[in-house]
Amino acid sequence: MKLRELIKVKDSLTNFANIRLSSAQDNYNVFKLYKQAEDEITNYNAQRDKIIIEYGEKDSEGNVSVQQNNPNFDKVIQAIVELEDLDIKIKFEKISVKSSELNLSAVDIFNLENFGLIEIKEGD
Repeated sequence: MKLRELIKVKDSLTNFANIRLSSAQDNYNVFKLYKQAEDEITNYNAQRDKIIIEYGEKDSEGNVSVQQNNPNFDKVIQAIVELEDLDIKIKFEKISVKSSELNLSAVDIFNLENFGLIEIKEGD
């Protein structure tokens, strides 16, 4: 899985982790997956921040950002794209969930299915 794919599905995974499923094993597996994803996202944020600090400029309040008129703007974009293109390994088993248990938005369900994280079981 590419890091950028995990970034896209992170919010949906967070919403999924907040649902109580009927199976203790499924709840355990969802949290295990969520924890792995959180670790990867935390590392991504730290690395992205390092890039921004290296090339950015501080404002009067001490916040660092990279504006489009910054001569290093393209370097920052390229470095972040390279970071997001990294292959990451997250171990998980696809979680089969009853449709009646999914109290998620259509977007969350789409994201989780699209990235192979869940499989919807029809019926109860």
